[in-house]
Amino acid sequence: MTLISPILVLLLSTTADSESVRFEAPSRPHHLGAATLVVVFDGLETQDGCGNDPVENCSEAFVGQVLPHPGTPELQAEIVAEMRHVLAPFGVTVTDQRPPSGPYEMVVFGEWEGESPIGGAVYPGPPDCGDAGGGVTSFVVGVNALPWTQAHDALWAWGIGHGLEPTDARDDIMRIGTTLPERAFTDGCVSVYDPADAVAWPGECAETHQMYCDANEQNPHQELLALLGPGTADTTAPSVTIVAPAEGEVVDGNLDIVYGLDDDQSPMLFIVSLAVTSNALAEPIEMTNIYAGPREVTTALNDLPVGAYTLTIETVDDADNTGSSEVSFTVEQGGTPGTTGGEDSAGDETGADDSSPTSGDTDGTSSDTDGTPGDTDGTSSGARADSGGSGCSVRDTGEPLSFSALLAMFGLAIRRRRGS
Repeated sequence: MTLISPILVLLLSTTADSESVRFEAPSRPHHLGAATLVVVFDGLETQDGCGNDPVENCSEAFVGQVLPHPGTPELQAEIVAEMRHVLAPFGVTVTDQRPPSGPYEMVVFGEWEGESPIGGAVYPGPPDCGDAGGGVTSFVVGVNALPWTQAHDALWAWGIGHGLEPTDARDDIMRIGTTLPERAFTDGCVSVYDPADAVAWPGECAETHQMYCDANEQNPHQELLALLGPGTADTTAPSVTIVAPAEGEVVDGNLDIVYGLDDDQSPMLFIVSLAVTSNALAEPIEMTNIYAGPREVTTALNDLPVGAYTLTIETVDDADNTGSSEVSFTVEQGGTPGTTGGEDSAGDETGADDSSPTSGDTDGTSSDTDGTPGDTDGTSSGARADSGGSGCSVRDTGEPLSFSALLAMFGLAIRRRRGS
């Protein structure tokens, strides 16, 4: 493997773990613009001797194995959600699905095997004025940063590939050395900044910059808009497909709720709300969680009383589109309320698996494994649903997030919506 000194590196500054369960879905992605930015989290082998063409995994910055991004699928989808948010004004589709042919841009998140670069974005060359060179492979390495910081790093490198240059504007994506959560490609003239000499200068792409601003300045928003055109809003609703129970099915008091989450964009961050209602329950069973998708989720319900039930699942995608599905089912031969637990899994045999109290855990807590046999931490990483005093129980654990991570992601969703 060979590490070639890149010309432009954005220096900056936690990570998670686990893999996502994926299933095939048609028509993905629906294009929100003519340009495509492909994100890679699964690692890849870069090639030498073919420039920086992402179609062939070519790179002049690093030749060798890029290790997978260590974050959870949810964290990775959160990174992409922030990238989409910032790029919404422009005609760009951000996806993990490669087009059948180029040109397209690609940013690879991960670590360079055998190398320990300082964390940040790496673009393999000088600014590409007017995006004349076409698609380029860039990197976000040393990924020990907040999700929005990783997203902004990727967009910094992407901006260099479209003729933008470093600036000292505090809230601009092209600013070096900031981790502010609210940043954008500024629609206004900002100084072009030479980080080597710490002074304003005309820049490599001065001819383009001066179409919109005075000398030593650039207007990032207007330059990108001229190159890419305006963005197309994502108005396609996510889908929820309830696999089990089937409409009208008769089940016993212990059942698995199985449903699929899908969207025309991938990856997608889904906020999912599940409710089970019945006159047989003192209160509805309700739970909310966040999942990356597309994926299939299994939630176990135990000891439901005999009666007629309605299951409703609603989801919101990262563009605030909503989707829902509902089925009715009947429980016969209900169990003794309040004696067992349940579990929720993402359908991945290698993923997190929270064993219920009937599986040898007699103190009422669950043991969470990270996919490695025998590795348990004795705690539940899932959000425990309130059974509402009905006597039945459920545990939402399918590669789910800790409560603090769940709050952090809801914080992102709230922040993005307020800023939209």
